[in-house]
Amino acid sequence: MKLLYTMFLVVTAIVFNSSTLFAETDKKAETKEVDPHEEFRVKCDDKKDMNACVDLAIAYMMGDEDYPNALKYFKKACDGKSMIGCGIQGHMYQEGLGVKQDYKKAVKLFKQSCDGGEIAGCGALADMYAKGNGVKQSNDKALELYKKACDGKVERGCRSFKELYDKECSTKPKKFCSKYK
Repeated sequence: MKLLYTMFLVVTAIVFNSSTLFAETDKKAETKEVDPHEEFRVKCDDKKDMNACVDLAIAYMMGDEDYPNALKYFKKACDGKSMIGCGIQGHMYQEGLGVKQDYKKAVKLFKQSCDGGEIAGCGALADMYAKGNGVKQSNDKALELYKKACDGKVERGCRSFKELYDKECSTKPKKFCSKYK
């Protein structure tokens, strides 16, 4: 399930970012470039292109399994106001990918991502509230965040919302559940 969620976050990032992550230019083909990440590193470091930072971090994370460099570039993207970068960095802390697992840090990054408009970050934050990881467990807050994710067309948020809503509303007063309709 963790791998599936990681893949979901990465696919989301790829869809919303540059489609050139795996593209080769004629220049690359001719020069036999030693570092396949150089183009993205230049765009990220020199041109301050946060989409390139996310793309580079994904390449490190998924292709090379180089978590320290992935974390470095997700952090740079997040610091540069890329909410996707914040969300995936949060996932790395949540799962302990290349770092010591730290739920509180994950919650902070998911909140930053969600508050910044990255709807998948809202779903990830909802998971933390539902499980009580890094925050006081709150199904009410989880429902609120799952609904936000669902309203933003995140299917996983809709499924999680429905499951928790059905569970909670079978035992809670009608007034509690009516606010989520």
